[in-house]
Amino acid sequence: PVVGRRLASFLDLRAQSQRLEDAAALTPLWRFVLPGSDGNEQVDGHWVSSSFFQVLGVQPLKGRGFTANEDRPGGVPAVIVSYRLWRNHFDGDPNILGRAVPLNNSAAPIVGVMPPGFRFLDDVDLWAPLSQNPCLGRGRGVRLLRMVGRLAPGATLAQAQAEVEGIAGRLERAYPETNTGLGARVIALDDQLVGGIR
Repeated sequence: PVVGRRLASFLDLRAQSQRLEDAAALTPLWRFVLPGSDGNEQVDGHWVSSSFFQVLGVQPLKGRGFTANEDRPGGVPAVIVSYRLWRNHFDGDPNILGRAVPLNNSAAPIVGVMPPGFRFLDDVDLWAPLSQNPCLGRGRGVRLLRMVGRLAPGATLAQAQAEVEGIAGRLERAYPETNTGLGARVIALDDQLVGGIR
């Protein structure tokens, strides 16, 4: 299922949910800039939580996913690149892991390369740890996240919907300045991706 909008609310929902086995969050498309031999190249990417690849059930072809130490404010910088970016921008460098690219005015080592054809929601080529996104330090009022979760064994979509509505209600009462009127809706991933098209 896909739900959510904010980092703090995502973390609360992830911690409180019994109907979701695990959950991950990601930003909309983000434009990163990588230096190259022909000048700077703009690359579309996502900031993602460290649980992102695990929730989707996919592992990097080379290297690893993000750690909790990387996915925290002020954490260790890191990036993961697509197979396409590795082949085209980095010439398929077999020693790509550890190679540094700029991120948030620091050098971030490449820790993973995703398998060919990996894609989720958008066609992107770079992933960075969500908690290091500069916009997310502005508190609960920032509304830019998408969330994806895996249902717990035996849980139904209706049960997950009822649960996230309850969590959203508790968050609204706890944080009225930022969460008033902010609900949560659970949508099956197939419905999110293809809607009424069959």
